[in-house]
Amino acid sequence: MTTVITNIFNEEYYLPFWLTYHKQIFDNGIVVDYCSTDRSMEIVREICPHWTIRKTRNVTPEGKPYFHSACNDIEAMEIETETPGYKIFLNTTEWLLTTKPLKEILNTKTETCYRLKPITNVAAVTDKVPISLKGNTREFMQRGFGTRIHETYRVGWRFIHNFKNGRYHTGRHFTDHPKEFVKEGGPEMFLVWSAFYPWTEEIIERKLQIKNNIPETERVAGRCYQHFWSRGKMQSEYEKILRESVVPTNKKYLLALEYSKNMLD
Repeated sequence: MTTVITNIFNEEYYLPFWLTYHKQIFDNGIVVDYCSTDRSMEIVREICPHWTIRKTRNVTPEGKPYFHSACNDIEAMEIETETPGYKIFLNTTEWLLTTKPLKEILNTKTETCYRLKPITNVAAVTDKVPISLKGNTREFMQRGFGTRIHETYRVGWRFIHNFKNGRYHTGRHFTDHPKEFVKEGGPEMFLVWSAFYPWTEEIIERKLQIKNNIPETERVAGRCYQHFWSRGKMQSEYEKILRESVVPTNKKYLLALEYSKNMLD
C-alpha cells in the first residue's frame, strides 16, 4: 500500500492537476482540510472520490486555520502512524515523479526512508498558462516541468517511508530516522516543487493569503519565513530562480517526466 497525504487550504488552481496526477501514482490518498472556503473539497470528491478527507484539528477559536509548524507536524505524524505501508506527506506544490511504478522502486522487505531533494521548476511569465482543469494536467506538466529547473534553490528534503512516522524536524524537511535506514530517492524518484509555476497573479495571491493564518510566534522564531515575504520579495525570488535555472538534461529525470506524462494519456 502506498499513500500520499496532503494538507489543503484553498487550492482550487493546483488541485485538479495535482489530484489527477497523483491518483495514478499512489494506491490511496488522505486530504487534511485546513478550513478551505473555496471549492477545494468539492474538487477532491469529484476527482478522487475514494480518498479520505479529514478536517484538521489545528483551528483557532474563530474557526480559522492555525498554521503553527510544530502543531501541523505533530498532526501529520499522527496521521502517518495510522497509515500502513509507504507514505509521503506532500504540499499541493510538490510532485513525485518516478521512472516506473512505485511498487518496482520501493523496498518492501525492510523499513526504509527515501529522501527526495526538491527540484524547483519555473517558466517565463510569457509562456501559456494551462487552464485549471483535470483534463489539462498533461499540458500543465509538459509546459512547466520540462522547460527550466533550479536544482539547489530549496533546502531540505521530503521523505517517502514505511516507518511508523517520519520523525520529522519542524517543517518536515529533515528526519531523525537513523542514517543507515535513509536512502536517496534518486535516480528513480524525483520531487518537483512548483511554488513559482505558473507565475501568475492567482499564484501570487495564493502565497500571500497563507501568512494571514500563521501566528506571529512563527515569524519571530524564524520559521515559515518565506510565507511572510512581500509581493516585491516574491517577485525578486521568482526572477532569481528564472535567471539561475537551466534546461533539464538528467536522463533519469527526463525519463521520469516522460513516464509521468504518459500515465495521463
